[in-house]
Amino acid sequence: MIDEKKEAIINRLNRIEGQVKGVNRMVKEDKYCSEVLIQIAAIRSALHSLGVQMIKDHLSHCLDAAIEENRKDEFVDELGELFARYLK
Repeated sequence: MIDEKKEAIINRLNRIEGQVKGVNRMVKEDKYCSEVLIQIAAIRSALHSLGVQMIKDHLSHCLDAAIEENRKDEFVDELGELFARYLK
């Protein structure tokens, strides 16, 4: 993975971690449930968005290599398993 992309992913994960810590704080402070749930939805959305971006990056890097190495069928199987696990 390119260092810039890796750094961007780490930055996004750090922001998500901050959001989770914020929800933890909200629960400890007995904040209204709907406020906590809204923040949980935002965290879920941020994780999903990051996951989609990582899948796109995986496709762009690994698909070319799989085709060059004549491993297209193997790659398609791997991708199917990836999606099955990611979408659970």
